[in-house]
This record gives sequence, structure tokens and C-alpha cells, in this order.
Amino acid sequence: MNNSYAEQWRKVQRLHRRLLLSFLIGPIGWLLIHFLFDPRGHHTLVVRVFLVAWVLFGAWTAHQYMVWPCPRCGQPWQGESFWHVVGPWYILLLRRRCAHCGLELP
Repeated sequence: MNNSYAEQWRKVQRLHRRLLLSFLIGPIGWLLIHFLFDPRGHHTLVVRVFLVAWVLFGAWTAHQYMVWPCPRCGQPWQGESFWHVVGPWYILLLRRRCAHCGLELP
């Protein structure tokens, strides 16, 4: 691992784990809430608060992940824009090299 970029690599690894966690929280949380708090499916306040919090957390984490700067050139590692991406699967896969300068992951 390149020691000059070690802290930046650790930061993006933590960010990637947080993004994966945000995708897992939804289905697991939904099942827990459904069986513990809302077994009849009436969409109580608990369900609404959970859904809003989950969507906001996921969007915030995905945005941070998409704009994470390359340690060498400072441009977004994933590419130019979040909006050219179609589907959530793209953001789960970290590029092996910077879209701008070609710096490779360790």
C-alpha cells in the first residue's frame, strides 16, 4: 500500500462498508419493524420514520461515495457525475482505478 495515500484508502474502505450497510439496513429493518411493531401492515409512524431515515442515510452515503476525491488528482474517483449512473448496483462496485488519472487501488 502506498503510505502517502494510506489514510485516503482507509477512508474510502470505511465509506464503502457504510454504503453496503445502508443497502442491508433496509430489508432487515423492514422485517424487524413489520414483525415487532407493525404486524398488521398499517404503516405506523415507526415505519414512516424508519423509511425516511433509511432513504436519507442511503442517499447521503451514496453521494459521499460518488464524490470521494482521488488522492492523486483530487477529481471524483467514480467519474464525473452521479446522474449518468443507472441503477444502485454501480455504486456498490468501486472502480479499480481513477477515472481521471489512472491511479490504481492498492
